[in-house]
Parts: sequence; structure tokens; C-alpha cells
Amino acid sequence: MQHEHNRVPVTALAFWNQHVILAGEGTLLKAYDADRKTLLATVEIFDGQAIHGVDVAEHEESWAVVWGGSSVCFVEVSSSAKGSIELNAGARFEAHDWILDVGCSVACSDNPRRNVLVTAHNSLQLLPSSGLGEGHIEPLVPGSNCILYCAQIRWLSSSQCLIASGTAFGDVIVWSCVVQDVEGKLSAKHQTHYTFSAHEGSVFGVQISSSALAERLAGRQRLLATCSDDRTIRLWDVSDLSVKSPTLIEQQRQTGFGSTSDNDAYAPPALGKVMGHISRIWHVRFEQDTTTGDVFILSFGEDASNITWAITANAGTFALPYSLQQVGLQRAHNGKNIWSLAIRNHRIVTGGADGTISLQHFSPLRIEQDTSIAERDSTDDNHDIGVFRAYGFVDDAQVLASTDHGSLYLADLAGKDAMYTKVSDPIAGLRGYSVMASISQFAFVAGADGEVWIYRKDSKTLTSVAKTGRKVAGLFVQQMSVNPLKIALLITNMGKKTASLYYIEPNSLQATRKLDVHELCIPTGFVTTSFACAQINEHDFAFFGSRNGTIAIFEITHRGMDNKTLHIVQYPEAHAAETVTKLLTTATRRPGSEVYLVSSGRDGTYAVHEVTLVDSQPQMRTVHQLSLPFGPNIEGLGFNEQDHLLVWGFRSTSFVVFDVQTQQEVMIVECGGAHRIWNFQPRENGSTFVWTKASKLYHQSQSRLPCEMINPGGHGREIKCTAISPGDVHLIATGAEDTDIKLSIYQNSGFKTLHTLQKQNTGIQHLQWSSNGEHLFSSGGFEELIAWKITKDIPHINIGVICESKHPRSGTSDLRIMNFDVHDLDDQSFHITTAYSDSSLRSWHYKPQAQTWILLAAGDYLTSCLTQVLHLHPPSTTLQTPTTLLTASTDGHITLWHHPNPQPTAVDKLEWTYRHKIHQNAILALHSCNLPDQSRVLITGGDDNAIGITRVQSEGNSCQSLVLPGAHAAAVTGLGVVDVEEGGGGAGVRIWLVSASIDQRVKLWRVDVDVGEEGVEGVDVRLGRGDGEGKRGVGLWGWDGCLEG
Repeated sequence: MQHEHNRVPVTALAFWNQHVILAGEGTLLKAYDADRKTLLATVEIFDGQAIHGVDVAEHEESWAVVWGGSSVCFVEVSSSAKGSIELNAGARFEAHDWILDVGCSVACSDNPRRNVLVTAHNSLQLLPSSGLGEGHIEPLVPGSNCILYCAQIRWLSSSQCLIASGTAFGDVIVWSCVVQDVEGKLSAKHQTHYTFSAHEGSVFGVQISSSALAERLAGRQRLLATCSDDRTIRLWDVSDLSVKSPTLIEQQRQTGFGSTSDNDAYAPPALGKVMGHISRIWHVRFEQDTTTGDVFILSFGEDASNITWAITANAGTFALPYSLQQVGLQRAHNGKNIWSLAIRNHRIVTGGADGTISLQHFSPLRIEQDTSIAERDSTDDNHDIGVFRAYGFVDDAQVLASTDHGSLYLADLAGKDAMYTKVSDPIAGLRGYSVMASISQFAFVAGADGEVWIYRKDSKTLTSVAKTGRKVAGLFVQQMSVNPLKIALLITNMGKKTASLYYIEPNSLQATRKLDVHELCIPTGFVTTSFACAQINEHDFAFFGSRNGTIAIFEITHRGMDNKTLHIVQYPEAHAAETVTKLLTTATRRPGSEVYLVSSGRDGTYAVHEVTLVDSQPQMRTVHQLSLPFGPNIEGLGFNEQDHLLVWGFRSTSFVVFDVQTQQEVMIVECGGAHRIWNFQPRENGSTFVWTKASKLYHQSQSRLPCEMINPGGHGREIKCTAISPGDVHLIATGAEDTDIKLSIYQNSGFKTLHTLQKQNTGIQHLQWSSNGEHLFSSGGFEELIAWKITKDIPHINIGVICESKHPRSGTSDLRIMNFDVHDLDDQSFHITTAYSDSSLRSWHYKPQAQTWILLAAGDYLTSCLTQVLHLHPPSTTLQTPTTLLTASTDGHITLWHHPNPQPTAVDKLEWTYRHKIHQNAILALHSCNLPDQSRVLITGGDDNAIGITRVQSEGNSCQSLVLPGAHAAAVTGLGVVDVEEGGGGAGVRIWLVSASIDQRVKLWRVDVDVGEEGVEGVDVRLGRGDGEGKRGVGLWGWDGCLEG
């Protein structure tokens, strides 16, 4: 076997230079090009030990120091003139204790460059000067009996280093060590300066600032930031190193949570404190704004977010001289835990448990954003403007705004401060109420008197386009795809049963021309909230979205000005019973013969619907509908210049923009929530958001993405199951403890996530594809069993996914569906057998067309939890064929069940007929292979570290097993058959088997079966070679959230 690719938690990061990032992923050290986002080089550092840290001295970049556990290794890093990078692992050393940090000093004439490390028992040790294999690790300062969770080394000079150590019980120790040669001998003198109780929880992160940065806070020499699982970040002044403190042992203090100290005589002055994040905080770092010199703290937490805190001085009588105020928040990772980070020249790279490597640029207000936030008071120097009531963008940087006085202003948002130009004096019909809709170059505004106005950016004119006579409830505008010069304007009025559809043609050389007007009869109880139009087979259609989740379709005819059009068809609950907030049409595979309608709703989903003509009547079919990682207030969607689908809405008090193609949040604005007047304009790599807050206008713009993905990731929790679809394009479905299912493809030597399926409420237990790859089934806790319908070749999103049906018992109990097996029937229905955690077994008949689940049979095992189920002899065409079932359980047995005559009209009782013991305890993996003599080979992996090979006779009443004890050093959790060769090795059948275990080992086995021999007499098992011929690729999943190919 040859390792090809993996996606594992990123546990160590460092900048080799400004353009190359070194990342520790499992046992591998990888080099990435930060600008091109490509992998440059890979080298394996340790055997079975994950990398925990990388240190590159800025003044000596030819070597990197890599450590993990108690092991440390020097890695030579070199580059060629063509830009390629080479990584060569050098000498490895053992520290005999867990290494927390490594620091390299600056060489000078008096002292050579030294590499020192600090361990979990607060000992300081000296590494050899190079990785050439010479020398050994020398102890400098002996350790103590305290247990550290974090430590940092900062060199103050070529001979003196300062160490900050955080303990498991909330204490922080600040001490220094002077290392120098005295008369040819190495001398190390250390002194403890501060020993104090810093937190109410374990200290997970410490950071000592530089002296230049500390000077910004009233001339201090150095600062210390700490973080903990008490969710607080604290700032301390450790400038005075003349202070001497006894150690924890010398103080004879009690340790442990809940203990109290009589005094804090050896604590440094506290400067500030803040509580942040929603869970434990792993890391803290200092940063400085190069423009203003202001100092900030960055925190990185278990909640997979990083927060920027501004350090501001307190005026008046405050307990602490400084306060920490949140000024930025970035979420670039899925699930939980940012495990690693590195900062260089204001570039921040983070690595998460999801395998993502994210690159950001530090700015005081928002990371990796050119941000401009401007506020406009209700008054200016000349007159009272009033409160802004509606906004409409006429280009990327200009927005037309109406006020409660009825005036219109054009706001130019290109600069830091918005520049306002009055468009019109107060218009009576716009006083106190106005609505607005806009497209590029044009904005339409209307008010209580029913008159609709058009603003033209090119001529800067405002003219009346329609007088409806009633208060305008809504304005909707769309540029026609068949004629870009033609605009469709829909007007709805209060108390009016029809909507007015205007086809108009603005022209820069003359007044706006009304080409056609249609009155569309709105269905009873239908409140229009969104609008789109398209042409199919030269027929014009209009699509209306409503407040109750319904989508209505109208065919527009051209028979005169008095034409009234009735809706042709309604599709209720397209977005449950929630508002359809946005509709737009998009390109198709067959232009003119069909159209795809994209919609968003306040049910927290976005959807794609295929609309075709059948006998001249439109029919709509939903081919894609998924929930988003924010919501449920999904307010709109659109395409940017890169043809990416952007969906936007609100999460709590933040406005969020999500890129469906990259599965990334591309903009987050803290605006106060959804209940306000706002508008949004997307553009390439950026966007502008404008909103009203406290009667003031605010806007925020970004010209580039908030973060760049060097290495896109996947799940943020343990992956528990995986399934690969049949067909030419293999979709990889993975289910994890984060309750998400991700659909990915493997291309260009990497995994690309297409969609995230969010429907289940517990961790995913099992996944299985139908034989044609058009259905995916998933199970979990609460008896959740879901059927997903897959549609390929959907414009823009490629793969369409909908939740076709949930099992009727989903969410009705706390039972887990541990496993299930699906068999396709000829009538496009499915025979599904489910194994439950209460030792019960049930068979179902699922009909996708009717979305019905019919119970066929049910039975109980003993008292052990069933872990696996298989159809040994499934029905070939219909349900009326006898079925043999096989289950595995936590008692180490496999069990045969017989279902003689499945009938959808009656519920049969399932009873097991035969038991056979293979493992000492739970069977965690099961695979079946057919043999030429109609018998089967069952391959099982157990919690007893063994692999079992079992021959099952065709009659299904006799089994014999060959058990390989100690096949792995831990439980065998995964099995995969790579290839089956008939006549292989003269043994009849040769099976190439791959096994995976919690011991983090993957093994290849060769199983030869002589079908002429009885039972397992003809079974020969050997551990395969790594270069076995004829092997195919295999996918493996892991409990650490990794995915390997």
C-alpha cells in the first residue's frame, strides 16, 4: 500500500518564510505555498506520533525544529531557484517528557545559537545545535511535580530566556534562565519571578509580548496574556523581573480547583480581564496595528472561532486599568477546536480539527477585510435629513436612500465616510413610508400614494413610471435574460387582488418606455414576497413567492393592456410554511427548453427547482434543498462574478454571507440582527452591506475574502461512517459526531466538499447508497432514518440533494439505529432492514414515489446491542422472495434470521435460527464476499483486536471461523475488500482485505480460500506486502475526524 492523501487535524503550524507555511498533519510535515495555495513538499517525521509543534527561527531558516509528544526532530528546509521546496528529516531526540515549547536564541559573538525546550514538568532542556545527528539533549533546569498544560519560551537576549508556564490547576509560573558558557562549561541559572493563581480553570494558553509592543501600554516592558477553560482572557504586567518568588512547592500552597490562596504576594499586577467564546480557549496572541500602533489580543477557542480584542485604557475608578473589547470575530473552521496557529508580518494562519488551514490578514476591525464602517447622524450642517426608510444599490458603491421626510439621497460609499448627494426634495407620497427595489444603474421607489418613481444613475434623474392609486406593498425588479435592455417590474398594492407586471425599457437617450403591462390575479391569501421571470419554449412565465412558503407560476400572454392573467399552478410549502424571501432563474443544460428556479426562505434553506413544460403546462420539481449553517432567517441569494452562488441572512445579531461552492462564510457583519432596514450588494471576492441602527446609517464593505483556504477541511468531529457511491463519478459520503453528512469528491489529489447535509439531531451511525447511486440513506439516534434523493448535473451546484423522506418513527424514542442494509427492488422501491440498540431487528418496505414506510417484519435478539445487519439472500425482484438476514452484536456472535415470505400487507415475526460465536466481545465491522460454490466468506473486526474469517454454507445453517487474534493492537473498526481474484494463487479465490484500527494502523491482508476444502481448512491468511499488484484505492475513516484515500 502507498499513502496518497489524507485529511487530518492540523496540530502544528509555522511560517518558514512569508510565502511558505509548514504544517503538521498527523505524522507528516507538509509545506504549502501560501500565495498559490498548493502543496510543495511532504515528509514523514515520526512513526505513530502526531506532530504537536514546529519552530522556525527567523534568523536561521535552513532548519526547523519539529516536536510531538516527547520526541523532537530537526528538519532541513531548502528551496530551489524554481521555487520548489525540499524537506529532509534529520536527527531525532527523546526528551523523556511531554514537550510544550521550543525556543531558539539569536547567536552573537559571546554566545552561540541555542535551542531549548520546556516540558510538562517545567524542566528546561538544551537541544543540540544542529540536526546532523551529533550530541544529545542536556538538562538545564530540573523539573518539578507540577503538571503544565502550556508554556512559552521568549529569549530576552542571546543568553537569557523568559518562560511562562500554565498549570492544570489554574496557576501561572513566570521564571527566567540564564544559559552561558563559564570557563568552558555550560552554566544555567534560573529564578522564579511570579507564582500565582491566574484562573479558576486549567490554563491552556500563555503569551509573553515583545518589549516594543508592551511600551504602547504606558511604557511597560513586557505583558503576559493567559487563557483558560474558565473562558476568560487575562492581561498581566510582568515587566519587573527583579521580583523573586518562591516556587509552588516552597510556598506549600494547596492546589486543585476550589483551593484558595491567603494572599497574592507573588502575583504580577493585573491589567485587564474579559470573558469570551462559548467554550474553552486554547490560545492567545498579541498583535499590533501598524497604522495606529494600538495593541490587540487574538484568542482562539474550542468553538472554532478566533476573536480580536482591543486593549483600551479605562478612565475613572475601575478595578483594572484596561478593558478588552471585542472588535472582530472570524469563523473559518467547522465543528470544534482550533489546534494550531502561526503569525508572521500580520498574516495569521490557523489549523483546525476539521483539517482546514486558513490564512487571514490582521486588521483592527476584521481579519482579512478592507472594512469601512460609517455612521450618519439624523442631522447634518444644513438641515434635518430624518431617518432612512429604504435602500437600493445602483452600483457597487452607490446606494439610493429614502427618508421618513420623503426625500431621496444618493450615498457614495467608496470612501471611509459616506458622501451624500440630494436627489429630490420631499415627495409627499414617500413621507413616513417607502419601499425600494433596484438593479444595476436603476432604482425604483414607491410610497403610500401608489406612485412609482425610477432613478437613473446615468442621467441622475428621477421620473414617475406608474401610478397605481393604492399604497404599494412591494416592488420587485429583474433584468430580462433574453433582452438585457428590458426590465420586468412587479408592483403589489395593499388590498388589491391583482399585481401589476410592467415591462419597461429605460434608455439613456429618451424617457423610460413602458412596453407592456399585465394584471396578474393573486391567489386568495397569497402575500407576494419575491418575484422572478423566465422564458421557456418562447413562453413567458412569472414566479411568485409568498409569505406562507408557496411558489405560484403564471404564464404571461401578450393580448393587450387590459389583460388579466390567472396563476397556472401553486406549489405549497416549497419552504415549509415560511416566507420565500428570494427567487431567481439561472442557466440550464438545454437553454429555452427548461429553467432552474433558485429560492431561499426563512425556514433556513435554499432550494433549486427544475421547471419544464409538459403538454404546454409548467411543472416544477425540487431537485435540491438543504439547510445552511446559519439562519433560519435566510433573506436572499445571488451569483457573483465567479458564478458562485451566495446565500445571505442573519445568525443572531450578525449578518452572514455564505458561498455554496466553497462551503465558506465569506462575510460576517455585527449589525444587531434581522429586525432593521438593510440592503446588500454582492460582488467579486467582496460585497457591501448597509443598514440602519439607532436611526443612523451604517455600511461595511470588503474587497477581498475574509480568509483564504490553503487546505480546505471537512468535519470538525469524529467521522463514524462513510459510503462511496457507484458510477463513474464517486461521491464520498461521510457522517460524523457533529451530526453532519458531507458529500465530497476526490479530485486533483484532494477532497472537495460539495454539500453539507444537516437534518439529523445526533451523530451519524451508518450510511449506505442505493445500487444506482440516486439515493443515500443515513441513520443515527432517536430512531432517525432518512432517505436523501441525489440528482446530478444541476447548474452551478452540480449535485442536487433533497431530504426525500424521514422514517415515521424518527425522533420518537431514544433508540439508535446502529446499522441497516438496503436492497433495491425492480419497482424502484427498497427493502431496508434496521438493527437497533435495544437488540431488535425490523424490516421495512420504502416507496420513494409515495414516500411511505411499511413495516414487514420485526423480531428481538437477546439482550445484546445489534451492531451490524446484512441481507445474505436478498429478494431479487420483489418482496415475495424468502430472505436470509445476518446480524452481529456486542456479545461477539453472528446470528442468522429467516424471513420466508415478506408481505407488505402483514407484519411477520422475525426469529433467529442460528448463532455462532467469533469474537470475545463486540463486532464492530462486517464484510461479506460470495464464493463460486454459493457459500460466503464473512470477515469481521472486533473490539478484541481480532479479525475473524468465517465460512457460511449456502444453506445458511453452518458456520466455521478462523480468528486472527491480535491482528491489531486495538479494536478493529474498519474493513474493506480491495479486490477479489478468482483462481488467485491456485486457491480458488483470493481476497485482498484492508483493515483499520484505533491503533492508527492500516494493514493489507491476503486471504486465499480453497472452495474445495471444508469449512476453514482451505483458508490461508497472510499479511500482504505494501506493493501488491492489482490493488485498487480504498477510503478509510477515523475517529479523529480524518479522511484518507
